[in-house]
Amino acid sequence: MWVSDPLVNKNMAIKRYFDNKAVEEKWQDLFGRNNEIVHELSPGIKIHLQRNNKLSEFILFKDFEKAEIQFITHFLQPGDTVLEIGANIGLHALYESRAVGTEGRVIAFEPAPDTFKSLQSNILLNECTNITAVNAGISSRKETLVMNTSQYYDAWNTLADSRLLENNASLFNGKVNIEVESLDQYLTDNDIAKSEISFVKIDVEGWEQFVFEGGRNFFENYAPVLMIEFDDNNTRAAGYHCCDLYDQVEKLGYDLYEIAHNKLIPQERLLNFSSRNLVGVKKNSDYFSRLHFAAV
Repeated sequence: MWVSDPLVNKNMAIKRYFDNKAVEEKWQDLFGRNNEIVHELSPGIKIHLQRNNKLSEFILFKDFEKAEIQFITHFLQPGDTVLEIGANIGLHALYESRAVGTEGRVIAFEPAPDTFKSLQSNILLNECTNITAVNAGISSRKETLVMNTSQYYDAWNTLADSRLLENNASLFNGKVNIEVESLDQYLTDNDIAKSEISFVKIDVEGWEQFVFEGGRNFFENYAPVLMIEFDDNNTRAAGYHCCDLYDQVEKLGYDLYEIAHNKLIPQERLLNFSSRNLVGVKKNSDYFSRLHFAAV
């Protein structure tokens, strides 16, 4: 039987204390008395970060979604069109904007009004004329829905029932009405060239199933590469499971992969998915040759 070593536990506790202390000191050095700073993500890409936003801590100290960003910047090419569904403050959209260049286009959907203002601010900060910011959500049909919002955790704003989120229900302290529409309708109404869409990133905190329902025609008939968040804590709160989402995406003709060292490894169907972003690829996709697969 395994027995914990009190000395090891004590040393780990001491390490955590000093690690947290170092973060607190660096946090104070960065923000001082300011509520917002401009942080350089990489040469030529800057972002507004707010003191009272948990995502700021993730970006500054935890290499937030570093593997996903590396994948995006390696995959995208000048002239591509990208759909960023659930753009939040624009972290990924800024990298996508630079990757697709002046001839390309990023359409970034963010429904929460305050978060949308932050997205607009970051687009302006970086002079990203190739990003179209849309203050609406994507769902199965056009309607008004109630979004659960958080003052400090707005990256986790959700249309799902926040009361059902394990360990996270207390994060949400507000509600806001948002407008949503189907992806198929948006693409048609705005005369978007579907064949030029190379990449679709979907991170909507459990609402992914409804995005695919409302974009079924597009996803069935075209083959953009996808990046989709799989998180059973979120999907259960929206009334389904990630294995259902896996089946839904597979029926649209996609194989699913996880990212490892900027390569793709086949992802099997699981009964439960902890939070991760998976890449969806159709073998007949025009973009298949851009991708790097690990030997298995």
